[in-house]
Amino acid sequence: MGQNQINHLIHSGLEKLGKTADAYLTNQDGRLLTETRKGEYQEDAALNESIDTKAVNRLKGPISNNNTDFKETIEYVDYEGADVLGILSTTKLGSRNVGLITTIDDLDSQIENVNGKSKQMNEQAVDVMENIDNGSGAVKS
Repeated sequence: MGQNQINHLIHSGLEKLGKTADAYLTNQDGRLLTETRKGEYQEDAALNESIDTKAVNRLKGPISNNNTDFKETIEYVDYEGADVLGILSTTKLGSRNVGLITTIDDLDSQIENVNGKSKQMNEQAVDVMENIDNGSGAVKS
């Protein structure tokens, strides 16, 4: 599976969460394994750029400890400096443990829909992990 295919798997269906939705894979050190859907990491970031956020820091332990059942919802400041609601989870990409971060921002304007969005984000994360499990899981640069 090539990089563009993996990016597509991670980003497909995000429009259901709204225009601010984003999703990306990282390793335990915050290195991006996919492009982000928005912002400065949309192009040429996979395998080349790293981010340092509360979400990445929360995923370090579960990724390093081979905990592929980890799931957590947190509010934090993302790589663009926006307040976001994030669903963090871990999965396998080939033989590697990776973190999946799915976010929406503009929390103040979406606060009425947070519970519904959180459920949709959880469902989206499960769909992405199933797609990864069904693919070869190999990342090509």
